[in-house]
Amino acid sequence: MAREQEVREQFVDQLTALLPRVTVEDLDAEGWFQDALFDLLARVRIGDVEKVLLIEVKSSGQPRYLRQVIAEFEGRDLGANVYPVIAAPYVSPRGMALCRQHDVGCIDLMGNVYIAFDNVYIERMVEEKPERQKRRVKNLFAPVSSRIVRTMLEEPRRSWKLTELAEAADASLGQTYKVSEKLVDEALALKSRGEGLVLTEPGDLLDLWREVYDVMKANEIDSFHSSERDARRLMDEVERAAEVVEKQHAFTLHAGASMIAPYVRFNDVHFYVEGDPQLWVDTLDLHTVEFGGNVHLLRPYDEGVFYRLRRPEGIAVVGNIQLYLDLYEYPARGREQAEFLRDEEIGF
Repeated sequence: MAREQEVREQFVDQLTALLPRVTVEDLDAEGWFQDALFDLLARVRIGDVEKVLLIEVKSSGQPRYLRQVIAEFEGRDLGANVYPVIAAPYVSPRGMALCRQHDVGCIDLMGNVYIAFDNVYIERMVEEKPERQKRRVKNLFAPVSSRIVRTMLEEPRRSWKLTELAEAADASLGQTYKVSEKLVDEALALKSRGEGLVLTEPGDLLDLWREVYDVMKANEIDSFHSSERDARRLMDEVERAAEVVEKQHAFTLHAGASMIAPYVRFNDVHFYVEGDPQLWVDTLDLHTVEFGGNVHLLRPYDEGVFYRLRRPEGIAVVGNIQLYLDLYEYPARGREQAEFLRDEEIGF
């Protein structure tokens, strides 16, 4: 409660600056409307349009809390002269889209605004995000947490018991519980005693992950030269070497995509390796290069990259979610291939 009071005081001080095209003619903190006490009542004028903004302030703009306020607003007949608005320290693009969908305005202290009524339309989205928001979303995709997210995205319509999810993701029950709570907080999943945990917005979750992931930064990559110039024959050589090395491996980027949803011609071959890469270097007779190379061995940021590994035509390829993430920020036409894969194979 103290936190919401602090946020409300900030909005009282900054409302005029946050709404530069709006003239605030009167403002009441904790005003009554229809026998209910609301955080702020603002009588505003925009051009020749006058409106009363009924503003509910929340200490968090997570979609979970936005939905609660939206439900409260939708349960009231506000009348033509009143417009509902949610105010929070930060409202994400997903949160703004949620408000837009339900004809509710929103505003945050970062400068994001969405207001639409009569012939008035104001929408402003700033690039900056609060550090706490960045850390919270990024933590959802930390190595062990990402195993849980990946497991759910590979079966986006499945309802999970937490014990089943923890076992499938090779994660502790405690970590699985924490991730499930974050997913629910972000309105990306629903959890009930009878139905278990199920994703509600798998596409949004995948989008959030790709925003914080870069294959070239997340993994250690060693590049080498092979005398075999044909990429497909080189992949066959890797499969034969795997029988000698006896370690797990899986192709990714364009090599992997060529076996699942081919779209882009390629020359370089990338694959994840388990254990010491030198075993693969020796078995494949690869040569060290100062730059370039046509064979790239990725030491994975987490063993979860091997989840849902499949073998089309006997070639080991990472699961669709990992393949999409790896491709998206890859500079050599990776995004084109990623979107083709998403349309053809992932479907959300």
